[in-house]
Amino acid sequence: MGRSKTMPSPSTLQTRPKPSLVPLDKFEKIQAAYDDAKDTITEQEAQYRELQKRYDKIKLAKNPEEIRKIEIEALGENKQFQQLKTNVTRLTKELSHAVLEALYLHYQGGELSWPHDFGREQLQEEMKEGIQKQLLLEGPTGLYPNKSHPKIESVLSALEEMKAFLDGVSPAFDAEYRAEYKEPLSFRSRDFWGHFGL
Repeated sequence: MGRSKTMPSPSTLQTRPKPSLVPLDKFEKIQAAYDDAKDTITEQEAQYRELQKRYDKIKLAKNPEEIRKIEIEALGENKQFQQLKTNVTRLTKELSHAVLEALYLHYQGGELSWPHDFGREQLQEEMKEGIQKQLLLEGPTGLYPNKSHPKIESVLSALEEMKAFLDGVSPAFDAEYRAEYKEPLSFRSRDFWGHFGL
């Protein structure tokens, strides 16, 4: 026969410690910490997925320039704009005003005409120097950038990146830019090209 099971006596039950209750404020703190931890994990998982996507793109990149573009794309709009602007400015600061003017007019579908009015001698000299250095070429109505020159090729590439970025900015970034600079966010605007030294 099996051993008989005996119920604990009332006196034994009375001597056993009662389970302690967690105070409400302590419970709420634990719950809040748990919720914060869950949010942190969700955020880190999202960051991991983004990093994995970027890593996959970098693996397919063919050169350092493509990797640089991938890294820029991963930034927020503000940082992305500042990075692109810094890159363009770094390249344009080596160019004369005449070459910058020719680049600007190139994007307007025009050419840099020879000035004939008094007081434009410096511009004329810069245009002549641009031709001598093969940064500028002569066209039917004026001068235009020599796309085969390494310096012009580099700055055009950076400008195209900026133009592509501006074509896809959010309304929020557009409004923020207008509020800060008091001008429209337009690649065709001469004021916008002032960022690059024009």
